[in-house]
This record gives sequence, C-alpha cells and structure tokens, in this order.
Amino acid sequence: MPQHPQSQAETQVTDLSWATLHIFNIYRLLFVGALGTFSFLGIGSFTNHNLLQMSRIILIIYFVFAVLMLIPALLRSFSYYKLTVFEVIIDLLMLSLLLYCSRQMTDIFIILINSVIAAGSIVTAGRIPFLFAALATMGTLIIKGGLASPSTWDTTELILSGFYSISFFATAALAFGLSMRIRAGESLVIEREKEVLNLEHLNKMIISQMGIGVIVLDEQERIIFVNQSALQSLNWSSSEFPAHLIQLPKAFTEEYMNVKVKTHDLQLRFSCDYLHISTRVVLLQKGQSNSGYAILFLEDSRAAYKKAQELKLLSLGRLTASVAHEIRNPLTAIAQAAQLLAEKTQVDPNSTKLVEIIDRQALRIEGIIKNILQLPSGKKADRALIRVQDWVNSFLAEFMMSVDNRSEIGCTIEPVDLMILFDSEQLHQILFNLCDNAAYFSQKILGYPKFSLAFKLNAKENNAEIRICDQGPGIEPNVRAYLFEPFFTSKNTGTGLGLYIALQLCQANDASLSYESVEKGACFVIKAQKVESSKLEMRE
Repeated sequence: MPQHPQSQAETQVTDLSWATLHIFNIYRLLFVGALGTFSFLGIGSFTNHNLLQMSRIILIIYFVFAVLMLIPALLRSFSYYKLTVFEVIIDLLMLSLLLYCSRQMTDIFIILINSVIAAGSIVTAGRIPFLFAALATMGTLIIKGGLASPSTWDTTELILSGFYSISFFATAALAFGLSMRIRAGESLVIEREKEVLNLEHLNKMIISQMGIGVIVLDEQERIIFVNQSALQSLNWSSSEFPAHLIQLPKAFTEEYMNVKVKTHDLQLRFSCDYLHISTRVVLLQKGQSNSGYAILFLEDSRAAYKKAQELKLLSLGRLTASVAHEIRNPLTAIAQAAQLLAEKTQVDPNSTKLVEIIDRQALRIEGIIKNILQLPSGKKADRALIRVQDWVNSFLAEFMMSVDNRSEIGCTIEPVDLMILFDSEQLHQILFNLCDNAAYFSQKILGYPKFSLAFKLNAKENNAEIRICDQGPGIEPNVRAYLFEPFFTSKNTGTGLGLYIALQLCQANDASLSYESVEKGACFVIKAQKVESSKLEMRE
C-alpha cells in the first residue's frame, strides 16, 4: 500500500501553534517595554519609591527574558509545550514581583496576570490553565499577606486577594472553554483538510489514469494542468510540459481558436483529423469560481479507429476466404485452358503470346490470393536480395501491357547496381498497386498516365527507398489519415484494399510504406531494411 506524505493540515496546525506562541512573545515584549518606559521616565505613580530600584532591575531582567524568548519560538529548537509552560511560569513570577514593588498599580498588574493566564491557556491548547491560576493565586497571597507579619495584615487587602484569586480561576475556566472550542475547530479543520487532500489525491490519480486527455486553460490561454493522456495524444513528453496553448501543435491550436471565436456556447466540440483527436471544450460561466477558464477533454480517436479496423479485418478474413474459393475454381479452369491452347501446334505466334499473358496473369492472381490469406497469420515474407535493374525492367514490361500506350513512366535507379531485400512476388504486388493508382489519378488530370518510379540508396537512414510520385490531383489533408485503412477508397470502382494490403505486405518484409506530401500530385515512399548481400540468396 503506498505511503502518503505527511498531511499538510497537520503541518498547518503546528505552524499555527508556533505562530500563536510568537504573537504571545511579541505581546510580552510590548507590555514589558511599556512598563519599563513608564518606570524609567517616572510617569505616574508606577512604583513605591522605596522599591524603585528593585522594580527597575526586575523590569530589565524581564525585558531581556522577553527578547530571548523570541529566538526559540522562531527556531523551534525546543519542545513546544515545555517552552510555553516555562514562559508562562516566568511571566507569573515576574508580574508577582512587580505587583509587590508597586502596590499603587495593583489593578493593572492583576489585569496583566489574568491576560497571561488566558494567553497561556490558549497557547497550551487548554491543557493546564488551572495550574497557571493556582500559581498566580499563590503569588498574590504571598505578596499581599505572606511577606508581612500577622500584626500588619490588612483585612481589606486579604479580601481583595481572595477576589483576585477567584478572577484568576474564572479567567482560567473561560480560557479553558475557549481553548476547547478552538481545539475542536482545529480538529474539524484538520479532518476537513485531510478529506480535501485525500479527494484531491484521488482526483489526480483518476485524472492521470483517464483514457481521455484533460487540459485546463486560464483566461490568457496558459496551460495550468494537463494529464498524461493529453500529453500522449498531442505527442508531448512529461519533461516537455507545454506552458501555453500556442506551444501545442498548430493544427490543434487553430481548430480550437476558430471554434471558440465563432461560438459563445459553454460547451463546444471540434475535431483535429491530423492528430486523430476529437475535443470537447467546457467554458466556465462568469460568476463561477475560475470564470474564464476552459477545460478541454481530448478523445483520441485512434482507439476507435483501431477497434473499427479490427472489425474490418474480421470481415476481410471472412471475405477473402470466400473469394479465394470462388476465384480458384474458374482460375484453375482458365489456366488449364491456356495450357491446352499452348499445346496446339497450329496456334500462331500472336496467339502464343496471348496464351502466355493469360497463364502469367492467372499465376499472379493465384499469388495475390495466397498473400491475402496469409495476412491474418502475420507470416514473414520469403525475402531475398533483388537486383533492381533486372527486376524493374521485367516489372515495367508487364505493367505497360495493362495501361494506355501513351503512358509516360520515368524510372531512375541510384546506384545502378542497387539491390534491395524483399519478397519478389510481394514487391511486384505492392508496386503494381501503387503504379496502377498513380496511372489512374494522373490520367484524370493529364488525360494520360504519367508518374515516376525511383529507386535509391538512403545513406543517412541506412536503407533503400522506392518512391512512386504521380502528376495527379494529390490527396486532400482530411483523408490522409485514412489512406491505409481497409475498405477506404477514392476510386469509383475501388475495393479499398489495395493500399491496406500493400502496407501489410511491406510490414511483412520489415519495410515501411508512407505517404509524403508534395507540391503537385501524390508520392508514396517504401523504405526497405538494409542487410549484408553476401549472406543472402539473390533473386531476380
């Protein structure tokens, strides 16, 4: 079970106790300083003339004591209650001695003694107020009667001493009741603050573990709180905590500001497709605490996309199994018919070429079906080094048979002897799909297919790159996030599986497939893993 740090409420009560003692020490210093000033300036009938020197010595000692007591209260170097009791006892002793030296000002010193008893009771949290009252009573009785002979006792003075003692105990009783109330209030505050701290701790834990991101903005759009989910959604690390809204990704900030300016609703929504984020904003009303603040709840739509993709994959698995059985039967018949035609000696050369095309395409379809059926299993491809120069010549010769004769296809290979690591059949399927897309979309703009196919060695990233760039209309930013999703297509006759299958085949070859934004048209980039050619069989 995790250990929680010391409660802040307990720390505040301890600080409050020491602060109260410090105020009591300042109070002592002030009234002792005032008494000393009156004594040395001779203001009023402060002391009996015969005891003037004695009272001044007592006041000097008392003043030094008052100054010295400020130090341990500030440093907190002694036990709080022991220090407090010691100070109150010394106060009662000094005031009793001053009462003896100045009987003309008895009422003033009795009031001061009562104030010390009350203050001592409060500072010690009502623990021993009656002890202070008893000590004050003993001191007063000794001063009023104990120091004189019985023959000189003044009955009136003794009666007044009794009333003074009653006042001491009455003050102690009232101070005790007040202290109990203060302690009860402090205990209630401590409990409430503990509950608040526990709730705050729980809230922080809950918010930090939420799958929904939370960002709190103040009136100046400064970020005053952000949880871990929000950092992950916005691709921030905890060490790079953003301080202002403008530090967040530009696409997110622009969407937020546009929506906030256009609406005055207290709750509004906007989506940032680029970051896969759907955001709900809650604006606090004027008059509420923290008015002008905004709370942003970020829902990462990638989880929903992943779930939808899993459902699509389930449907794809069922579809491919059914399609494979439906296609293989007529495909087998076509292949057998082609073989029978090839065996006839009367077939002219042109017909022989057509038969070869039929046979080759039938084998290609069979390979495509096998690749699709292998996708759910995650089986690795049968990779080998491919000499690009020889392989691409064969590929382009076959691809040109399926497109317009006016097609312009640029092909570059750098270096000329470049070799890449890939499954030859799967690379054929991937590039055929990408080149077919490039031809289709460029023809929509130019009236004929035009695209480039570039193979090059990327020394910086230590891999081989294949770039397929067309002269078509390009891809809108709002659909780029869905390019590689199954069943997503912008073709009227497309199935939406081409790019998805191409991506899966690339991953099976430890390669990557991505879209790269260009000024004109669209560009797809394949990055293949680099290995030592001497360790692998080379295939063309």
